[in-house]
Amino acid sequence: MRESLAQTAAAYAVGLAAWAGWCALRGGDRPRLLDGAVLVLECAFVLHAVLAIGAMLDGRPASEPGVYGGYLVASVVMLPAITAGPGDGRSRWDSLILAIGCVAASAVALRMLAIARG
Repeated sequence: MRESLAQTAAAYAVGLAAWAGWCALRGGDRPRLLDGAVLVLECAFVLHAVLAIGAMLDGRPASEPGVYGGYLVASVVMLPAITAGPGDGRSRWDSLILAIGCVAASAVALRMLAIARG
């Protein structure tokens, strides 16, 4: 993952986790703006996937291609899997699950960066 993209995505994901955690603590419905913000994070992960696949096809593989590929797939699939589910996704528990997922997304972004550095 490009270093600046990884760091930005990780910091952004932590910010979203804090926001979703706050929504879970206060109860009530999760704002739709938070869902849009999560979509922006997902776009960053998809952009990274496209760039990483291009780099691999160009002959610049990661130090651990199997592990990196697993993190790459997880980064693209994780957020849609967390936000999809039964119901409207706006309850206190859904916000808490989203907060935990955003923390995990941050960890995935930083792990991909560490693997890419070698």
